[in-house]
Parts: sequence; structure tokens; C-alpha cells
Amino acid sequence: MKRTDTAPAGRKAESRNTYYRIGLAAAALGALILMSCSQDPIFAAIEKEVKLKEPSLRGDITSFVAVDGSLYAANGFLYKRTGGAGDWESVSTGGGDRCAMVATDGTHLYILCTDYDGENGVVRRLNGETWETVTDISDVVYLSSGSGGVFAFTGSDDSYTAHRITVSPAVTALASGLSTPVGSAALAVSDYFATTGGVYTAAGALVVGPESLTGIRGITTNGTDIYVMTKGDLYRYNGTTWSNTGHSVTEPSGIAWLGGSSGKNLILISGASGFGEVVVDSATGALQSFQNPGDNDSSSIPPAHKTQYENSLDKWAVYRIFAVTSDTVTNSLHTPYALYASVADPNYNGLWSFYPSADSPNWNRE
Repeated sequence: MKRTDTAPAGRKAESRNTYYRIGLAAAALGALILMSCSQDPIFAAIEKEVKLKEPSLRGDITSFVAVDGSLYAANGFLYKRTGGAGDWESVSTGGGDRCAMVATDGTHLYILCTDYDGENGVVRRLNGETWETVTDISDVVYLSSGSGGVFAFTGSDDSYTAHRITVSPAVTALASGLSTPVGSAALAVSDYFATTGGVYTAAGALVVGPESLTGIRGITTNGTDIYVMTKGDLYRYNGTTWSNTGHSVTEPSGIAWLGGSSGKNLILISGASGFGEVVVDSATGALQSFQNPGDNDSSSIPPAHKTQYENSLDKWAVYRIFAVTSDTVTNSLHTPYALYASVADPNYNGLWSFYPSADSPNWNRE
């Protein structure tokens, strides 16, 4: 019997179809390459990306301060960068516990230490090379910087008590029944701290704000005025009156002041996608316009590096943002200021940085 086998013909037809599809793809790619010769390359943004470094400081950076010419960061452990340059080094906290937060009174370094479950928070102050435990306060859950003292909070579930810790050390209870603490602002003549529900003086007195000031997420200062961040607005309080302007940062979570010797006058607000900037009048402290990094020369990012920012830090959620202008720290970097960000990376969270006077001023992992 003569056998008829149609399989080879089918395979040949399939093969021809495959080659045809490959040919179409190659032709399309060729067309794109040809078009890129006369137009902006389709992969221009990718070409301008900077290769990310291997991270040297991982984890959520809860707090970050400059003290005595060095930088300190807390991410569950304590790290130090001497003189603001070089490697980040792990610092012993005087026990086998965790370092949840770091703060300063402008002179001394304080840390909040907890056990590995985040419980039993104690505050320690660095005295020379010795850690001294602050007595008369226990079960601390939040620590924040001030001028001449720091703020420590105890409690939970929107029923917190604020305390002021000053050198001796002495602990003074300020106010109870507070909502969740979100930070503090150290002014030359006075301090303020904020919770999600209000702003308070260093003595624990509530500062009456406008009715629209609800859902506070952060606080900072230019040394004279305080600036308070909510979901869609930035408020200014000059000691007498309140004013506000809108911002476009989605889910804002971090705030920092960039001024002083930096030559800038900006409030930086970080959130779900990079950060944004609110321009502040250098003479009056009044709030001006909101802008994106790199929009103009007033920005913290030179306009020439805007694309690099958009293809790096702007693609990640930024949990916290920090601005350093201390001469003893930034001079070793030969730069007027330095920016740091706690980034929520898909693979690992960690610290990023930006040095404006570097040979190649780009956002990158530390």
C-alpha cells in the first residue's frame, strides 16, 4: 500500500510562517533604527540611566542626623560615616539590641534601642565613647531631634505621651493622649513636635492651626518658621499666622529643609514616586510654587540631570528624605549639600544619595 505522509509539508508551511514573522520583526527593528538617526532615539532614556551600585546600607532608614562632623543612620542597627565620606560603619550600641531610631539635641547623639520584637524601648546618649542609658523613662516607641533636647514618646494606639529629654539627663513629661508622633522641628529659639493630629510647642502646648490642617504626615523648619506636611498641602507657621500651598506628591511620607549654605530654599517632600519640591522665599520664608526636581536652576537637581533622576530615584517609593548642609560634613565631600533618601527597592530597601558637585552628580545607591 502506498502511504501518503503530509507531516513534512505541514512542517515546511509552519517553517515558512516562522521565517516570515522573524522577517517582519527584523524589518520593524530596522525601521526603528533608521528613524533614530533623524529623531530622538527611542531608547534615549535607557541610555541615560546610570548603573546602580551595590548597596552598602540596606533596610528602611528610619532616621538620619549629622552630629559632631559625622553622619549617623538607623535602620534597626546604628551606622556611622565619619566626616560624611568614606564607608558606613556599624556602631555598637552598648548591648545586643536593635537601634530603632537616632536623634540629636544639636550636640549629643541619642538612640532608641529595642529588643528584636521592637519592645522595651530605652533611650541612650553617647557621652564621649560611652553609652549612658536615660533613666526615668521606659517603653519608648519614637524618638525625635530638637535643639537643646530631644523628644521621646511612649504609649500606643493614638494615646501617646510626649517627653522632653535634656542633658543631665532629665526627663520631663509634656502632654498625654496624643495621636501618632510624626516628627519634630528644631528652631534656634524654640522647638516644635507634631503628631498626626496637631502641632505642639516644646512645652507640650497645642498650637491652634487652621481647620484644613488634618492628617499631618511630617514637620520641618528653616530655623525660623515651621513647615507641616499633609496629604496634599504644605503649611507654614511663622509663630503667629498660618498659610499653605498645594503639592503634588503622592502618599507623602518624608520631609526635609534644604537651605543654609546650600544656596537653595526648598522644602523636599518624598512619597510614592521620588520626591517633589516647594520653593520658599529666601527673605520671608513664605511658601511659593511646587515643582519637580530638575525643573529649573532653583531645584536641588541641576536641570541637566533631570532625566537621570526620572530614570532612577523617581521610579521608586521614597520612605524618607534627608538634606545635609553641615560644613563639617559636606566640605569633606567638596559639595555645598548632600541629599539622602531611604528607598523602597523591589529587591532590598536601602540608602541612596546625591552629591551636586561630584564629577557625575547622579542619584545612586550608597
